[in-house]
Amino acid sequence: MDEETENIYNLNTLHNLSKSRLKAISHNLKAAVLVGKNGLTDSVIEEIKAHLRKKNIIKVKVFGNFISALDEAGKTKKSLFTEIAEKTGSILVHKVGFTVTLLRKLKSHENH
Repeated sequence: MDEETENIYNLNTLHNLSKSRLKAISHNLKAAVLVGKNGLTDSVIEEIKAHLRKKNIIKVKVFGNFISALDEAGKTKKSLFTEIAEKTGSILVHKVGFTVTLLRKLKSHENH
């Protein structure tokens, strides 16, 4: 898939797919949002939400220097990725290294 024709997937269709199929779809995605040394700021959260509204499934990449700061604070990548999903109202689909794949929740699932 080239950058110009990157798919915007139908949200209902995505929610009916298996987790392994969602992982396969996300394999070709490039990180839509990068989290740098300033960390998970309000503007980063809003940027993630905007990308989720537009594309429904996205990747977020966290740079190693921010992960190092987390380690020093006694936090883990897993807790960071969970926090990102919670703050953006999304579902954590997959995590590999410093990258997490998020799926926008259906409106009926937002209260779960």
